[in-house]
Amino acid sequence: MEKRALQPFQCVTCKSRFTRHENLKRHLLLHRTSAGNTKHPCFYCDRLFSRRDLRKRHIKKQHPQCEVDPECNVEADDSLGITEISTEASGSHVLMERHELAGTFDHPGISPDDMENGPTGVAQPYPRTPSLSGDDLANLEIRSDSGPMPSMLQSNNVYLSPADEARRQMQHEPTEAMRTHALFPRELIQKGCDLYFRHVSPSLPFIHHPTFDFTHLPEALLMGMLSVGLQFDTEDEMYPGIAAQAFERGIELLSQSETSEEPLFARNIHTIQAYLLLELYAAMYSAGQDTTTGLQMHHKSVELVRRYGLTEPLTVHSSATEDLDALWKQFIRCESHKRTLYAVNQLDVYWYDTLSQPRLLSHLEIKHDLPCSEQIWKCTSSTQWAHQALTRQNSRSPTKYVTTIQDCLSSNTSFDVSTLEPYGALIIILFLLSSARELSGWTTMTGRLCFERFDALNASLLAFEPLVEKFSDEDPMAVLMKSTWHMVMIELLHWSHTHTNGVVEASLDAAFAAA
Repeated sequence: MEKRALQPFQCVTCKSRFTRHENLKRHLLLHRTSAGNTKHPCFYCDRLFSRRDLRKRHIKKQHPQCEVDPECNVEADDSLGITEISTEASGSHVLMERHELAGTFDHPGISPDDMENGPTGVAQPYPRTPSLSGDDLANLEIRSDSGPMPSMLQSNNVYLSPADEARRQMQHEPTEAMRTHALFPRELIQKGCDLYFRHVSPSLPFIHHPTFDFTHLPEALLMGMLSVGLQFDTEDEMYPGIAAQAFERGIELLSQSETSEEPLFARNIHTIQAYLLLELYAAMYSAGQDTTTGLQMHHKSVELVRRYGLTEPLTVHSSATEDLDALWKQFIRCESHKRTLYAVNQLDVYWYDTLSQPRLLSHLEIKHDLPCSEQIWKCTSSTQWAHQALTRQNSRSPTKYVTTIQDCLSSNTSFDVSTLEPYGALIIILFLLSSARELSGWTTMTGRLCFERFDALNASLLAFEPLVEKFSDEDPMAVLMKSTWHMVMIELLHWSHTHTNGVVEASLDAAFAAA
């Protein structure tokens, strides 16, 4: 009985018990079996493997003269002047399978075998499509015939990509067909995007506004932006209906993309961003039964975050180019990569706090620094960005997310919260909010109160009080940070009766009714 009290979380498969829910989540991964459609093709032949270590062993034995992992350095588009960008995350490599190459050679004298062996007869890595990284990924579009929606939410391991027939058309302007559609004229799209950047982006700043161009954006992400952006125009009664149709169109596109086995589109960070915005619409604007759909999409976005390595920072080799504009675009790509992960974590915490939905993303998984200064992020040109970077080079160096949390909770370290900007402060306060709710849940289940944990959280929150009063209410991010701080203070002192009673709400309407 004592063990049950100290270890309230139990695995339903092997009955092992754990003291923390995060430990249980990590343990559950051991029981997950790999899906049959998760394949890792050899870089030099047509063999497929279920695991990366098997592929690595095969390359060492069958292709000893070749690199074990030639895709660790991803070459970006030549027009940007970027020569090399690599990702540290596992599972982020994108390959085109052998049978897909046959249709890409229009000249009769060239074959995939010739390309594989190269002019020297030495096996070469399979070629990739010309737009596998950087801004060119924004040119990918999901196209296929209409398909049912539920398939998107049922599979645990599926690849998101365009259909086979659409692969030849990936390089074309992705929104051309949509912009000519009577329902989504160009003026409506522009208005929806403007509303999005005015009302939504300040709270979820993962899309870079100065370089944004909706004509080079995947349609699924654009539908997500329209579905939430059009909510803020109350003058036209048609907009809520148009937003609902944009949501349905976005769901349809993401569902269709899973019918293909080519993992190219899933590499695009815009897929996760599309899931985020459609999830936001389903849970907060459509609400009702659509909340279930939104929460299922949240599961999918967290799954994709792990599968494609968003928890790890991108490694940028800035010395590979002297083009200032290219360096700026590298920075935008890396910062958007980071901010997308923080947006997923942000919604993960909010669903945990408002609906008591279990956390899906652990803070220990996040290996990034805190977001950069908003003045640097909002630069409109490469020269302005370089100037801001140089003028701030003597300021405090970026700190890791986990390190900042440790410093914030440590009694031995004098952590100066005044160095944080509203967005960075919000990210840390979100962790404190999650910790406060975990504390109340753990205490309810065990009948014990951890005073050390309570005192550490309380001291950390009090340290943020001067920062809360520092920023103006005219900044939407500052307002969000302040309101979240007040939520944590309330949560720490007045526990939610629905949470302590073990109630997991299915929608915001139900949560508000029970409050």
